[in-house]
Amino acid sequence: MIHIKEMITFYYKQLYMGPIFVILFFLLSFSRSHAASFSHIVEENLSKKEIKVTFLLDPKNESINAYEGELIYNTKKLAVERIETANSFVTTWITYPEKSNSLLGDDSIVFEGLTPGGFSGVLQTGEDNKEPGILFSVIFSAREQGDTNVSLSGVNVYKNDGIGGEAEILDHSLTLSLRDSFVKSSYPRASLTGASQENEGSSDIFAQVIEGEDIYAGRPFLIFENKNKQKSLLMFQVSESIIADSRSLQGFSWAEAKSPYLLTRVGTSKFIHVRALYSDGTYSVKTLEAVEKSVSLRNFYYILGLCLLLMLLIGYALKSKEETE
Repeated sequence: MIHIKEMITFYYKQLYMGPIFVILFFLLSFSRSHAASFSHIVEENLSKKEIKVTFLLDPKNESINAYEGELIYNTKKLAVERIETANSFVTTWITYPEKSNSLLGDDSIVFEGLTPGGFSGVLQTGEDNKEPGILFSVIFSAREQGDTNVSLSGVNVYKNDGIGGEAEILDHSLTLSLRDSFVKSSYPRASLTGASQENEGSSDIFAQVIEGEDIYAGRPFLIFENKNKQKSLLMFQVSESIIADSRSLQGFSWAEAKSPYLLTRVGTSKFIHVRALYSDGTYSVKTLEAVEKSVSLRNFYYILGLCLLLMLLIGYALKSKEETE
């Protein structure tokens, strides 16, 4: 898996080449910075028996562009219904927030994200001061009543300086008081087979094939992100295929994917399909033409074959000449 610092360096090279930014970096490095901090908003929905916790990040007017960490919660007390990133200031998820096994024994939601160009807070209309921005929201339901802790742990925040300098950040925790009225008796599994409606167009997804020397040893890989901030993303899927129409692909042709995604069928596929599945049962598809590395390989074998044929013809001509003499 690519470390987030490598992605910071990659985006920086793409966006901020030039000596002027080096000068600005050294000038800004002398200014005093304050530690970034997290906060949260808790919203209860009794009719759905759900508790929505929104995590916000205040960079304290410092420009930051990368974030990683995990959200730890007790699975005996809480169940994750869904995760929402629709209003997040993170524009590119390296690891989309999803459930994972924590080293601390509980379950956790691991995340890694980027904001190319940097994030220094949300400027409200008519206000001079910038407000904290939304990182993501988690909708919980209660398994049993009582108090339980939810904490952001092992969080690293990186400055928008092109070298991945770490900004000071503190871990954050909160206590949820789970009432009996919020306890659900059953937890139906979410099904992805319900995603039957395709959103019109492919503007919901940004996708690009990149060949970078510093990443994957120059092998082509795919980056993608969800541009539809009005919908909550469940997952991305990728299919490398010779079929142009994504609607003709079978279910087994799709693989769950995270950006960046290392392409595995370079030279054998003609199209790359990226599909975003949303929590409301809809999906969008973006189709790209596959990397044509196979063309140069075919040319190589074609030239090699011509050279061998030419050598055979020359050898045959020389042998025929010797026999006639």
